[in-house]
Amino acid sequence: MNVCVPCTGGSARLILLEWLLKVYGASRLRGYGAGLQPGGWVDPQAGLLLFTQNHDTVNLRSKIIQPVDLKAPFKGRGAIS
Repeated sequence: MNVCVPCTGGSARLILLEWLLKVYGASRLRGYGAGLQPGGWVDPQAGLLLFTQNHDTVNLRSKIIQPVDLKAPFKGRGAIS
């Protein structure tokens, strides 16, 4: 199951959420997060916490929410016909 959580900046809580879901969600959950106004950087305390837990921190960054066309038909698993 994919879990997507939006927030304002996406530089700390969402980075940690993605990591928690990756570690404790095993293969059942995958976390995604994006911010409304991301700065493109990771909060230093969040990055340090993940580094001390041996998480790969090289590619961490805050991401922006992409616009979605709500009028487009939904396709894929769970689509209503």
